[in-house]
Amino acid sequence: MKKIGKNSKLVALLCDNQIENERVEIFNSLIGDNDIIYMPLYIKPDVFNFTVLNLRKSQISLVNICKKYFKEIFNLVDEKSEISYKSGLIDSIKISNNKLFGFSTFGKAILNIILNNNLNKIAIFGATNEQLKDILYNLNDLTKIAIFENDIEKLREIVQDFPEIEIYRIKSDLNLLSFDKLINLGINLTLKDSEKIKLLSQNEIFIEQSKINIANI
Repeated sequence: MKKIGKNSKLVALLCDNQIENERVEIFNSLIGDNDIIYMPLYIKPDVFNFTVLNLRKSQISLVNICKKYFKEIFNLVDEKSEISYKSGLIDSIKISNNKLFGFSTFGKAILNIILNNNLNKIAIFGATNEQLKDILYNLNDLTKIAIFENDIEKLREIVQDFPEIEIYRIKSDLNLLSFDKLINLGINLTLKDSEKIKLLSQNEIFIEQSKINIANI
């Protein structure tokens, strides 16, 4: 384990339990020789606001936010990136000059995965409206993705903002062979063996998010 020195940059993962420990290991594996220390901060909901507001006075340079606290964090930061302001999603905070700057790495990570792997099209399942908007505001070519959802009505705002986006209702006989990758963000999805190999893991997405965060430290 690295020792914290006077020039070390501290990065924290704000979460409510130890399930996220694997992400700490992933992030640390990407740091290399940089003097960066990544550590979990297990915060209970009743002290979350207090903890975030006091980050201004801490030695921490950057914070990742676990999904449980996405909604709470949005109104606690001093400033937001343009895309986070429009999408409603903040998953990271940069701390500088006693101010909290909120931004998101999620949509950009998906974009990087598409570009780095020369993907023609991906299918997205179970995403929140905030996650979808964060992806769509990062993409220049909206033909690169299609959204699959059980409750099409909940995507009304997405359709209004992005009328050209492809949206499909999830059904038992889906044909997903035309997609290069599948992203499942939180629904029970039955896939054929030929489709399972296309499934992009949460850790693969987190690796791309971590690279973006390291560049921002």
